[in-house]
Amino acid sequence: MKVFLKKFIDNFLFLKTLSEVNLFRMEGEILTAKTVIIGLSAVGKTCIANRYFSDTFDNMTQSTMGSQFFEGYIKLSENKTFKFEVWDTAGQENYMALAPVFFTEATIAILVYDVTRPETLHGLDYYVKVLKETAPDCFIAVCGNKIDLVDRRKVEYTEGVKYSESIGSTFFIETSAKTDEGIKTLFESLSRQEGLHFKKKNGLNEQIGNEKPKESAGCC
Repeated sequence: MKVFLKKFIDNFLFLKTLSEVNLFRMEGEILTAKTVIIGLSAVGKTCIANRYFSDTFDNMTQSTMGSQFFEGYIKLSENKTFKFEVWDTAGQENYMALAPVFFTEATIAILVYDVTRPETLHGLDYYVKVLKETAPDCFIAVCGNKIDLVDRRKVEYTEGVKYSESIGSTFFIETSAKTDEGIKTLFESLSRQEGLHFKKKNGLNEQIGNEKPKESAGCC
């Protein structure tokens, strides 16, 4: 189990945002939100993250093996910046048992399903259960992806809303990583949710320096 876990943790892609290596300096408080993107395999989790954090889309994106990591900043006000630390988790069944490793202390969970595959919506039940056990204060968002596939849609918008309500989530959105529809709204809306429990460092949120990031920048 330890060897398997090590391979799982080691196998992630760290995307350096904010001008690749050099982090800009910002005034005020950083609210750091550990965020997990969850869902069954091939629902578009990685495509959603790639679209927002690097504005790219690849139809041939391979299923994530283990996890991938992304980060980016959004300026909320003169003295407050929101930092996303996003874990894009694997959806294959053999990785499900390791979900709690990534869910612990999560601020936000984005539950993604494919609107052309109804089983991917109901397949979120396992993740919801684990989330509520390991990160009870986590804010849950439900996201129906691939809405560009209009002729293949099998899960209607109202079904997604009903599922979201059934698990106690107040946040539902539909997106297309391919066309970019809803992607910016997803992340920027999450950054402005009230009542989020943020990641702390030494008991305090991060405090930062002088220069300002771009307004509402998903990544830099």
